[in-house]
Amino acid sequence: MGSNHYALAELAYRLGRPEQAVRHARAAFAAHRRAGVAHLVEASLRQTARIGA
Repeated sequence: MGSNHYALAELAYRLGRPEQAVRHARAAFAAHRRAGVAHLVEASLRQTARIGA
């Protein structure tokens, strides 16, 4: 779904790499916002909240 950064954030988070997870989550949010796709923006917001970005 959406930016590859979204999936990479999940992977990094599950591998115990919080700094990389935050970086990818923020990049995914920015990409989804630029694209203007509301449901992806919402998914990114939930992800960043869960990851702690």
